[in-house]
Order: sequence, then structure tokens, then C-alpha cells
Amino acid sequence: MRYHCQVQIRNYEIGPDGALHHGQLMRLLQYAATYASDIAGMDSTWYTDNRTAWVLRGLRAEYLQPAYENDVIDIETWLSDVRRVRGNREYVLHRPKDGQLIARAQADWVYVDRASLAPLRIPAEALAQFKHEPGTASGMGLWLAGEPTGEVYLHERSVQHHELDMMRHVNNAVYFDWFEQAYAEASGMLPATIAGNAIEFMRGAQLGDSVVIHTQRTQSPNHTTPVWRQEIRHRQSNDLIAVNSLLSLSFAQRP
Repeated sequence: MRYHCQVQIRNYEIGPDGALHHGQLMRLLQYAATYASDIAGMDSTWYTDNRTAWVLRGLRAEYLQPAYENDVIDIETWLSDVRRVRGNREYVLHRPKDGQLIARAQADWVYVDRASLAPLRIPAEALAQFKHEPGTASGMGLWLAGEPTGEVYLHERSVQHHELDMMRHVNNAVYFDWFEQAYAEASGMLPATIAGNAIEFMRGAQLGDSVVIHTQRTQSPNHTTPVWRQEIRHRQSNDLIAVNSLLSLSFAQRP
């Protein structure tokens, strides 16, 4: 079953380049997923009562057109694949006033016990409500990081209160902010030159954690424009927190 919601872009979501931040776009995707669950009868109270939650294990997003202040964006979302404990949710974002496709994304959500974060079988009632549509992925391209072509750039930071979600972990959209900042510092290019992100989440970062973001340009085996390999690691333990393959526009396309 497909769900639609419309959002209006607010001026504080706009960056210095005049366009919507990628991290803010990720927050819109989170809102759309929550909206779909609410409409299906599983709101935040339902998850609290059942002591469960959905956690994001991976997200691939492709940015096709910028969105601007006061734009109204239609977000269409649906489940394209469901397995025992996880499901793929698709997102397509359009601007109705001109019909432009703004972005598309696919998220890998895992159903977990709220306390232990151990995966749980998705309840039959949830599957019945969501009515997933097998084989209907939104059709994004594929980009892979390849052999490194430059030095590793290191960006260090500590987790702060305003970056946490209700489960006391860093909100997934914040990782997009971190990756974007590290890419801009490493490349000297504007965030608007980012064409896509493919992120895998290994574990959550918590308040006070110090992290190091590794960013390195690579020669992609399947893409002509640069693909940057990024990792977030815990500073003390070196545990891997998240990995990103960032697709960049060519230098000729730099705004």
C-alpha cells in the first residue's frame, strides 16, 4: 500500500546555497515513514505498548533536483520487500507545481525489541496493514566506492544532546550532516555537489562518544564521477559505526 504526505520546506531548512540540506531531506523521509505507520494504525503509543521499534540499518538516497524555501513536496512511500525481521521502504519525492522529481530513496528497516535492540519477527497484523508491494523498488542507480585515489581526511567530533533521538542514540539524519560536513572539508566542494549517499549503520553512537570520520576519494568501478568512501569510527575503540559511499558530481558540474 502506498502512502502520500505533503510537506512545505521552511526557511530554516535551507542552506547557504539556497537549497534544502540533505540531512533535512532525510528527516522528511523519517517523517514519511512515521506518517505511514500512524495511518496504518501503529503510532508511537502502539510501539511503546509493544516495547518495539524500527531501526534503520541502511539507506540509499539519490538527489535529482534541489528543493527550495516554500516548495511543497509530495512524498510517496511504500514497502517493496519484507523479510522475517526487516523490510525495504521506498520513497519518491516530487514537487507538484512543476512535476520535478526531487529525490528517491530506499531504507532498510529492522524491527527490534526496544530495550535490547534484538531483531524480532514482524507481527502479522503489521504486515496485513502495510500491504507491501513485492518487486516495486524505486529504480535508483548503483554506485560503489573503489580504489583510493587520495589521502584520507579525518574529521573528529563528539556526540551532543541535540543530535540524539528518543532512543538516546544519534538520529540517523545526523550522520548525513556529519558525512556532508566531512566531504565538504575534504573536497573543498559545496554540499550541493553531492548526488547520492549509500549508508550502512552498524551500531549507534551515544551522548559523549568521540567519533572520527574518515573520508577518501576513490575511483569507482561502475561510475565515471567520483565516489567517496566514508567511515565513522568510535575514537577510543575504533569500532565501526557507519559506512557511506558518497556519489559526487564531476568538477565540471560544481555550482
